[in-house]
Amino acid sequence: MKKKKKSNAAIAQLTPRETLPREKGRGGQVKSDTHAPCAAPASAFTGGLDQSGADAQTDSVELAELIRKISETWRERQDMHRAEKSLTLQIRAVARRLCRGRTCVGETKCALKLCKPCAEQADLLYDEANKLHKLQCSAKIKEVPEFKHPYIVRYDSAVRPFLEARRLLNDRRQGFQDKTRGARMPGFEGALETLALQLPADVVEWVKSVRGVSLLSLAAIVGEAGDLSREGHAPWRGYANPAKLWKRMGLALVNGERQRKCADTEKGTAMGYSPIRRSIVWNIGECMIKAGDKHYRAIYDTRKIYEATKIEKPPILIHRRAKRYMEKRFLLDLWRVWNGMPPKGLGETATELAA
Repeated sequence: MKKKKKSNAAIAQLTPRETLPREKGRGGQVKSDTHAPCAAPASAFTGGLDQSGADAQTDSVELAELIRKISETWRERQDMHRAEKSLTLQIRAVARRLCRGRTCVGETKCALKLCKPCAEQADLLYDEANKLHKLQCSAKIKEVPEFKHPYIVRYDSAVRPFLEARRLLNDRRQGFQDKTRGARMPGFEGALETLALQLPADVVEWVKSVRGVSLLSLAAIVGEAGDLSREGHAPWRGYANPAKLWKRMGLALVNGERQRKCADTEKGTAMGYSPIRRSIVWNIGECMIKAGDKHYRAIYDTRKIYEATKIEKPPILIHRRAKRYMEKRFLLDLWRVWNGMPPKGLGETATELAA
């Protein structure tokens, strides 16, 4: 007896039953896999959806996977940077230890803190060790220059492993010239710029138009904040309004106070402040002021005038408040462009954003 062939309508109603294996977390709870899509073809999931709906679903999955790659690459870049900073502090500590009490003049002696002459000698020793290490790594050494510090040989032998390890970490972060291949190998920062180019085209073009903001800056924000859209894509919840993005990056107001580190646990949890995320936007603001972007420089200058006429404050505090306002405007415009809206113009009043 021949088997009857199933109709096209019956085939369309079939859905794949195979699912990816899921891990069990603590207490036997099942963790849902939010990153890896099912291996079945996309057409099997669309069912009665039209082609435009299928394309939108595919694009959202691709965007979520791209943001996940940017986030992970950014974490790896931060690991390299923290290790470099730790080694630098350790190298400087060795210099201070060698110079402590060697050049104390008169009644000035090193106690808990180095005196000024010893600190200057420690800085000189650190700089000369860096120059010597660069000469040792260079292939074009004709003659070694004379160094002024008497402890340079002893110091170099003590910190050379640290200097070499820091150089390797720096090459992994920024990229290096591979002599065997005859080409420059990109590091984590080069990979982040390449991934940032794959973000939505309107976002990339707008970021390129802002002076002082690079693709690496965009990758840093996405790496820390995730998906900036309103609805979000798993595992990111999205940002329903720009105020939520401000809080994520450390620029919001919480109960009438600006976000900051707090000794009180409950208050600190409510603040949700991260110095690392705040420093990213702080550095972007510095670059924007120095690069002289016309739009945001005008916002900064207008806010400085407003802050100066509000209450009498020191010039440095006026600068910081105006810079903070400009950084919030930049995040606001980035959120708007990401969600398909044009950035705000210069017509807004100076009090539109809370300081």
